[in-house]
Amino acid sequence: MSAHERSGTNMGSFLNWLKHGSWLYLSALPVAALYGILFPWPAGEQALGRYFGETPVVIAFSFGSKTTKDAQGHVLMYSKHETRSYVLLPSVFTDPKIVTVSQTDDNAPSVSEFGAPLILISLVGLLGLSVFGVWYFWFRPDSQYQLDQLDPERLKTIYNRNPLKTDSGT
Repeated sequence: MSAHERSGTNMGSFLNWLKHGSWLYLSALPVAALYGILFPWPAGEQALGRYFGETPVVIAFSFGSKTTKDAQGHVLMYSKHETRSYVLLPSVFTDPKIVTVSQTDDNAPSVSEFGAPLILISLVGLLGLSVFGVWYFWFRPDSQYQLDQLDPERLKTIYNRNPLKTDSGT
């Protein structure tokens, strides 16, 4: 297999990754927000009570547990944790920040704020690129950009305007 063929294969893999990655990223934020609506977290809502007049929207979440057992299989320790990150509407437009609420076991939840205007701008930019990627890879009509679909006279006009063309016609 030549280097050109290998690079074509790699480019195909990369484009395939972009195709599916743009769709996954575009769907991740609504899924996270929907998760926050369908599965409210009382401890987190209580911790967010200090942000009066704001609507928290989940943008990321994680949870898990860890069990430690002895040789006989008896549970020695059980630990669980949950973390959710939020943007607060409408203040995200005037004072962009990410608010993260974390809780381990039944301890009081901890709240941390991260002033992140550049991160939020980047997230919006990535969201825009994902919208474009989903349109480009999934919804754009393929025939719109195929050269063999163009009028032969139009192709001649394009060719005759080529500044790299020499007088010998090559």
